[in-house]
Amino acid sequence: MENDFHLLDKDVAPYVDVFVPLLLKECEETLLPELISVFGESELLKFLNIFSGTTFQVPDRSIIFRLVRDAKIFVALTTTDISYSELSSEFDLSEEALRKCYRRVEATLKSVGANVPKRKKKTQRSRSR
Repeated sequence: MENDFHLLDKDVAPYVDVFVPLLLKECEETLLPELISVFGESELLKFLNIFSGTTFQVPDRSIIFRLVRDAKIFVALTTTDISYSELSSEFDLSEEALRKCYRRVEATLKSVGANVPKRKKKTQRSRSR
């Protein structure tokens, strides 16, 4: 009987209202309540069906913020003609740090086979005399 139960079976619906509280009580030291608030009960059941028993590591917020910053820098350098010096003040980074960031993001995108746009360079404006 135990192996006949599948979280995604249609006949499970009558048991969900009892199953979820039991699960939350049994797994009090987990983030299941937070996952329910993010995904909802039905999506959590799909998640559990696929990933039960798997351990996940979620990146620290500082890593996420750094990667978002790096993506913003890369997009700015490839979609506008903004200079490194202009970006330097916006991101409070040296021009060298911005160049390293650009190269790192470019290399990462290439390594995963993503489309890598070329850097837009600031065009020289002709001076009128």
